[in-house]
Amino acid sequence: MNGKSIYGVPATASSAVKEVNVDQLDALNVKCGDTLTFRQGAQSFTWKFDVVSHRIVDLQKIAPAGFIKKPLLVYVDRNESERS
Repeated sequence: MNGKSIYGVPATASSAVKEVNVDQLDALNVKCGDTLTFRQGAQSFTWKFDVVSHRIVDLQKIAPAGFIKKPLLVYVDRNESERS
């Protein structure tokens, strides 16, 4: 799979390019390869969206159990360095 996975991979908070509060979102657009920290109250986790076929990722599938209680879809688009 060329180093990519279905949903991406966990990452360290220091590698995040952006932090988002999940309470303020219903959907989110990212580029393939982006690393984000998701925050909900005092909890947080960081994820790298290195996604096969640039599929839509449901945050509930990758977040720690109980982290988010509503659907939040992450739309992963090609980044500038990927071939068409």
